[in-house]
Amino acid sequence: MDRLNLFKNFLFISVLLIIGTSISSCNKDDESRAQVIEYESMGVLFGFDASRCICCGSWIVKLEDTLIDYRIEVFPEDFEVNSDELPREIEINWTLNRDCQGILYIDVDDIRYIE
Repeated sequence: MDRLNLFKNFLFISVLLIIGTSISSCNKDDESRAQVIEYESMGVLFGFDASRCICCGSWIVKLEDTLIDYRIEVFPEDFEVNSDELPREIEINWTLNRDCQGILYIDVDDIRYIE
């Protein structure tokens, strides 16, 4: 019986410690829970390419340390583009979408203006 009581007490204390640790580690401050994004690339967002060809159109971006102009069709919902304020420096996380006759389209995972 003593071992059973000892085990029950150990189990009870362990559960209390787990619950106490879980509650104390919760932080309800929204800013402290905000995700910190590390950007992989920097570049310049130039503007919209209004050319009329099968692979033209979309937003033009030149990434740092490259001679290539990339195209962006869609930005994340929380990113606003104002053509009157372009060109602007940006930080961006992206993946290659496709190559259309030498014009490279990228998908934007995260993007922000550099102030």
